[in-house]
Amino acid sequence: MLAAATMAIVAVGAWQRRDVPGSTAFLLLIGAMMLWAVTYGLQIAGATEGTKLFWANANHIAVAAVPIAWIGFALQFTGRDHLLTPRTVGTLSVIPSVYLVLVWTNPRHELIRQSFGVQSVHDGSLLLIDQAFGPAFWIHAVYGYALMATGAVLFAQLFVWAPKVYRRQVGMLLLGAVIPMAANLAFHTNLYTPSNFDLTPFSFVATGVLFFVAIYQYQLLDLVPIARESVVDTLTEGIIVVDKRNQIVDINNAAATILEVDGDAVLGTSVHQVLPDVVTDEELSEDKSSVSNEVTCKIDETPRTLAVTKTPLVDVNENPIGRTLTLRDVTETRALEAEVSAQLDEVMAVNRELETFTTAISHDLRQPARTTERYIDRVRRSETDLSTENDEILAVAQTNAERMQSMLSDLLAYSRIERNEDQFEPISLTAVVDQATTSLRFSIEETDTTVSVGELPTVSGIEHQLVRLFQNLISNAIRYSGPEPPVISIDATATETEHVLTVTDEGVGIDPDELEYVFELFTRGQHAEPVPGTGAGLALCKKIVEQHGGSIGIESTLGEGTTVIVRLPKRE
Repeated sequence: MLAAATMAIVAVGAWQRRDVPGSTAFLLLIGAMMLWAVTYGLQIAGATEGTKLFWANANHIAVAAVPIAWIGFALQFTGRDHLLTPRTVGTLSVIPSVYLVLVWTNPRHELIRQSFGVQSVHDGSLLLIDQAFGPAFWIHAVYGYALMATGAVLFAQLFVWAPKVYRRQVGMLLLGAVIPMAANLAFHTNLYTPSNFDLTPFSFVATGVLFFVAIYQYQLLDLVPIARESVVDTLTEGIIVVDKRNQIVDINNAAATILEVDGDAVLGTSVHQVLPDVVTDEELSEDKSSVSNEVTCKIDETPRTLAVTKTPLVDVNENPIGRTLTLRDVTETRALEAEVSAQLDEVMAVNRELETFTTAISHDLRQPARTTERYIDRVRRSETDLSTENDEILAVAQTNAERMQSMLSDLLAYSRIERNEDQFEPISLTAVVDQATTSLRFSIEETDTTVSVGELPTVSGIEHQLVRLFQNLISNAIRYSGPEPPVISIDATATETEHVLTVTDEGVGIDPDELEYVFELFTRGQHAEPVPGTGAGLALCKKIVEQHGGSIGIESTLGEGTTVIVRLPKRE
């Protein structure tokens, strides 16, 4: 009865924590052990063989229930409760159910025991059943020991990798289970006398004390290793598991490092002591969705920014049992982002100043160029009998003034090309090329140019920039066509990620030594015949393509022609 009373005290503590995973099976285990102790006490106290056999049969109810409750508790406590389905419990209960039927019908078949009456021991102070166990009893005994051993192995595995606080819990559980197992095994193997006196229920006193210490001293059923299998100490992200009371029940090494705490020391403490205002009671009671936010806190008096993701933990019935907090220290990342943002603001300011400067310079330089052109024109009108030498000087001055005007226009256009994805929209390149050829109609007609256009895609971009791109590419092909009428073909292919556009001509080609410089601003190749232009066309093309996230390249064979290859990314 002392064992039953001890177990009753343990049951009270377990009942108070009945909403914790594992508590249900633990209560069944304690209840079965209490029943075992009470029925065996009544069996010993019985004065007749019939009374003793009745309580012995009742005692076997507990004998059948304890292994089932033990394996169920082991599965729940070690995080394997997904295996504890009604089907599993039903399967495990088949042998014990058949066993109990045989127990209560034993007089008909004696497969459980053969009773030889009542035996008096210790000078008649103790009356025990003189019995021999039958084959059905031993089959069930082997089955029960197998379940008890399986549960012990599960707890032993948990003991190996569990943090220190869990090892104390698991150690108490293992020792509390091993003691009655050893006593029961000693009883069945006749290791003491009287051999028909079962010490198993008396060992429950020690088990009850150990379980009492585990619950009230080491917080068994308060600190349950929920979700421990998913908390891997090798993760670079910090993981904290809290229960419904906001107590920290698990923490990995990364989280302990981030928070600069002793992982074992904070187990069982409130998460609010480590991370104030991170988890609220409302989140745990109602919210079943993941929530991500950033919190600023002081760790060792140093301000830190932590990215926190709170994910609910639920049991097999979808009831909330806690939350997992995922931590990332983003202090350096946010500081770097702020620095990059400040630098970007500076670059944007410099770009704005540069654009203003370029516009001003273009305006200021255009005026002298226009003045020069006007003076040249006035000299030509007033001096009709210029010498050949003076006429040539004026022609050179006129050409240089016009070239300066063109260069200033190209420089201004170059500076105004900028990337703005907000202006991107689906653009038909067929329509773009049509606009480009229309704007170049007079040049095309004067040079008898043939432009063939294949099937072109629709791309994402800025229309007027793409028109300018093809204007430059086509006019370049016309300009460097040589003595023959220009023949230009525009085609497109596609890969999984990009559109590949080609503009091919049959012109004079480019010297291989000059290919690497063709996209530089105001760079022109050497040609036998003078060719108009500033050398800014391909540089403008390159900038436009790059602003669209693409790339541009060129292939050329001197005397045979040139192919410009433009790659533009595909966008949704």
